Amino acid sequence: MVSNRMFLARGIPLIAGAALVAIQCDESLPVRTDPRVVSYTVSVVEGTVQVSGGAPAGRTGAIDVKIKNIYAEVLQDTEKLEAVVTIWMRDMPDNKVVVRADRTDLVNTWILRGPVLTLGADTTAWISHQWNHRTGQGIPFWSFVDSTFGTTLSGMPYWESDPITFKVEATVQVFKHSAPYMVPAAEYTLIYRRFI
Repeated sequence: MVSNRMFLARGIPLIAGAALVAIQCDESLPVRTDPRVVSYTVSVVEGTVQVSGGAPAGRTGAIDVKIKNIYAEVLQDTEKLEAVVTIWMRDMPDNKVVVRADRTDLVNTWILRGPVLTLGADTTAWISHQWNHRTGQGIPFWSFVDSTFGTTLSGMPYWESDPITFKVEATVQVFKHSAPYMVPAAEYTLIYRRFI
């Protein structure tokens, strides 16, 4: 009987220990926060987009993606510059498009040497991409709003759209070994002036 009591006495701490382990496993760990070494901004050059022959001319309406090194040291790795930008009309959200920009849209190309991207301290990689200003189905965004007829001082006729407010959000990646970053949605307003 003594040996049975010892067995039961030994069994109780084992059960209690298993329960303690089970309780500890159910506790959630604190969220890991990696230090931010890069800041991301996505914007649209606001104003009046000049449209000639169905295509935008100039920089107005272009998507600008800026990736800035806010770390005190140089960041360098194999590049994977990519911005996947979703654009939709704020008041008609079904009218949208997904636009992609990459290393071919890099403005300050000197930070890229072959496959290696170097971001010095306080240095920004700047991607600028002019898109076709049409929905994913190929419908011009200006066709969803009213337009007014006008002429330039030199007598060139045009149609000018009512202002359109867009929402823009993006997923941006900079280096091959870094995770993509989701840039929250922001609003921008454009007017389209289409020359006849």
